[in-house]
Amino acid sequence: LVLRIGVALLYSTTGALTFALSIRPVKGWLRAAGVPTDWAAVPFFMLVSLGVFLGLVVRFNSWDLITRPGRVVTTVAALAGRPLLLATVIFFGLFLWVAYEVNDIWIDGFALRWARWTRREVEEPREDRLATPVRR
Repeated sequence: LVLRIGVALLYSTTGALTFALSIRPVKGWLRAAGVPTDWAAVPFFMLVSLGVFLGLVVRFNSWDLITRPGRVVTTVAALAGRPLLLATVIFFGLFLWVAYEVNDIWIDGFALRWARWTRREVEEPREDRLATPVRR
């Protein structure tokens, strides 16, 4: 049981990190092009959530957008008549957004610590960082 839980946590963590790492370059390209990415994230993650719903629940594939676009559009439009399902898709999109932001912050912090560690600079301890003052 412990092994299964450990594998599930490792699998989920790896998925969350690769999800964040795959979005970061796109966000960088958009920023370089002058596109404001702060509010563009909300519709993006809503579309990702809708794509997860269409793929995992309805079992559409990416080529269905080309081969059966009417069916895909009808399925998406039918969400308006199912408020609980629509709320689930919206909240999952918000969850993805928050999960991305948390992972993005963690990745930035890890990169900063890695850079500091690989430079092998040892800072002199400052008194304001220590619990007890240094006596000289």
